[in-house]
Amino acid sequence: MLSALEAMRRRLAATGRDEPFPGVSHYEGALRALHRMPRIARRVAPILQSTAGELIRYPYRPLPPELLERWAGRVVSSFVSELIEVGRPPEVLPPIIVATHRSALDILVLLSRTPGRFLARHDLADWLVVGPLARAAGTHFVERGNPDSGRAALRALRALVAQGERVILFPEGGTATGLSVGPLKGGALALARVTGAPLLPVGIAYPPTLEYGQSDFLQHCAALMSIAPAPVGLAWGERCSARETSSEDLRQQLEALLGQAHRALEA
Repeated sequence: MLSALEAMRRRLAATGRDEPFPGVSHYEGALRALHRMPRIARRVAPILQSTAGELIRYPYRPLPPELLERWAGRVVSSFVSELIEVGRPPEVLPPIIVATHRSALDILVLLSRTPGRFLARHDLADWLVVGPLARAAGTHFVERGNPDSGRAALRALRALVAQGERVILFPEGGTATGLSVGPLKGGALALARVTGAPLLPVGIAYPPTLEYGQSDFLQHCAALMSIAPAPVGLAWGERCSARETSSEDLRQQLEALLGQAHRALEA
């Protein structure tokens, strides 16, 4: 069907008409999406199978850390052909990890290497599939621009650190593109200072096909489902004290690590 549409397009374009008939682009787009469905189904099936099993076992509370790490490893293997690591994490990871944010896969990549709890924007809690998965990962939700919500989130994360949990944050405040890291939000450093816990910066780099880019979240997830697995670069930094590290110092460290991860992909 797709080849027939393309042949029709070429024949009519030769007569000077750019569009074979009204709405052809719409139908062609729909047909291309249907053409990808078998690939998407093959990718989604094992993810849903493993995810459903874990959620049934733990329907009302976050997954235990070791189970969360094992589950993330299974899921991330559907998207990542090779995880290329630069440097080595310390034998005992600090309670707070701060990472660059370029893809929805960041969470899975990090969880596959170490269990941890995340912070996410509040509306994700109500999304189908995404909301239950986020809650299963023990995610705390925050309403951006709401100071009360921000303070409540900081208290919740502070309690997690006090209980010996690891917290993983994206201090850029959202996904970004390119090799530069912009000004950081203050939450990660504030948490580290109030708890006295050290930080560990991490840079994660992707080929363009796996990056978030300018698409919305659902488009990004659909794209991830329909493309072949690709390598990902992960650069480990050095643990640092928040009392001796400014926001600009941390930003520069993250930018350097992001560059290292990118170079590892290109090597």
